[in-house]
Amino acid sequence: LDGVPPVRRPSAASWYRRHARSFVETALDFAVGLLSTLQTRRYVLPLLRHAHLTARLRRSRWHAGDGADARLFRRLVRTLDGMVHFPLDHVTGRSLPPEEVAAGRHGRVRLLQKLCHMAAPDAARELVLAGAGRVCRPAVLRKLLGGLDVDGLRGLCAALRLLPAREDAEGEE
Repeated sequence: LDGVPPVRRPSAASWYRRHARSFVETALDFAVGLLSTLQTRRYVLPLLRHAHLTARLRRSRWHAGDGADARLFRRLVRTLDGMVHFPLDHVTGRSLPPEEVAAGRHGRVRLLQKLCHMAAPDAARELVLAGAGRVCRPAVLRKLLGGLDVDGLRGLCAALRLLPAREDAEGEE
């Protein structure tokens, strides 16, 4: 046994690195399947929206990568994003008319304006007073949010639950 080299087994971390993308791609495919059925869509969609899953996946290193694996990952994220944002009535399963889609978007903008008024009334004055149809345009929203300082923007994101609150973030560190 003195001349026999020891068997090198891969560590758990290296196994995870090799198989993580495959696991995530399988989970994305499963989520798309769950969203394609009306009965499961009602329960899965709020979870995916609350976690802002598609936005987080777009910021991942796998989404920015090159090669066939990255193309597959981007295609799965695009498909999932389309399923999450597809305007569908959750009771009847019919596609929502454009008027109802616009009404929902304007309702979310009014909620954003209300939270801006509560979180940073002076810095976000233009955003609070702007019309909902105007704020729905991404370029206008970027310009109006540009007036907020970092702490005001962080407080607004915490109020929208896009980021953990300051106290929660300090407790996790």
